[in-house]
Amino acid sequence: METSEDAISKHLLEIENIRRELDGYINLLGSLQNTEESIAVSMAGIPDIKKSESALIPYSHDIFLVGKITDEDNALVNIGSGVLKKMSINDVGKKLEKDMKEVQDTISQIVSIIQNLQTKGKRIEEEINKLYEDYKNKLQ
Repeated sequence: METSEDAISKHLLEIENIRRELDGYINLLGSLQNTEESIAVSMAGIPDIKKSESALIPYSHDIFLVGKITDEDNALVNIGSGVLKKMSINDVGKKLEKDMKEVQDTISQIVSIIQNLQTKGKRIEEEINKLYEDYKNKLQ
């Protein structure tokens, strides 16, 4: 039969595992929120493309060139692993909307997971407190 001390230790280990899991999900949530913000900025800038006479063109990570936009109707879009695809501005807008929905859906799922882990952690904490009180009463 499991002693109160063993049960408390087991529950404390569970709490530590939940804490680690929560940390990972919270970091992921922050990253997703940054992605969501980046997509929102890109979406907001689409209407201004046709109005722009010039743009900053990334040359390297820290170097940008000022250039003129010669094709206002198309853009090159990174579709993954540095592969670029030519897309119409309308299709870029649709892609950004799709990407935004996917990110927001994932954020909702992560928030739900975080809430469930917090609830589970709170339940285990209550069990630990009860076990500790029972253990204290047995010692008296």
